[in-house]
Amino acid sequence: MTDTLPGIRLGIPELTYHSDTRTLSASGAKTLLSDPERFAWERSHGRPPKAAFDLGGVVHALVLRSGDERIRIIDAYDWRTKAAQDARKAAWAAGLTPINRTEFLQATKIAGAVRRHPLGELFTNGQAEASLYWTDPETGVACRARVDWLREDMIVDLKTARYGTGTADTFGRQAASFNYPLPAAVYTEAVEALTGKTLPFITVAVETEPPYIVRAYRYTDGDLDQGRAQWHEALREYAARDAANDWTVPAEIELIALPAWYAPLEDLEF
Repeated sequence: MTDTLPGIRLGIPELTYHSDTRTLSASGAKTLLSDPERFAWERSHGRPPKAAFDLGGVVHALVLRSGDERIRIIDAYDWRTKAAQDARKAAWAAGLTPINRTEFLQATKIAGAVRRHPLGELFTNGQAEASLYWTDPETGVACRARVDWLREDMIVDLKTARYGTGTADTFGRQAASFNYPLPAAVYTEAVEALTGKTLPFITVAVETEPPYIVRAYRYTDGDLDQGRAQWHEALREYAARDAANDWTVPAEIELIALPAWYAPLEDLEF
């Protein structure tokens, strides 16, 4: 564990950063707003591993050259054998990021595409994996954020996208689905709290299949304001629930709304 005194810290290991249960992060805020009980459980037990995150994590490490100590290359070219599956489960259980040799080769190609692209210059003249700690002045909640690349003039975030989803319209839908503006707002607020600077937040998106298209985006002020509003809602809820040590939700039967495409046949037009 590291201390939670306000400041920008470099070189904090990924495992140390993510095991911190004393501070609220952007990912924790998203979980808290949707499901407080799940947030409390994950704070004690950690998040279940997801294979989709492993490739992205390795790409981050290769682009940022951060030396992520969690990465474990499994001596296999796929996950079909029991030995490979057992090795992956063991790595996950240890909090590591398992990746087989085929996936590692793919990750090196993706990272190389970013590094060779003109937009790869954004990942220069700065610091990789900067960990930011500050205290929210309104609620007194201790907060943390981990910036992919922190420059004097901007904050740069790296995202991977499936083939064909790195263009502005499709990536915008991904950003909305995973609520990327919330962490973007958190990172900008963290930097402002610690440095007094309001820096632009840039997202570099790279597709994970050839030709590994690379694009860079900014969010609108309105979207960042929405992310900031959600962050402060989460801060207030965290403060209240933490003080009461109550992470339950009401035991009641809820009414759910199915998506718009699910409609009675008589309501459909032919």
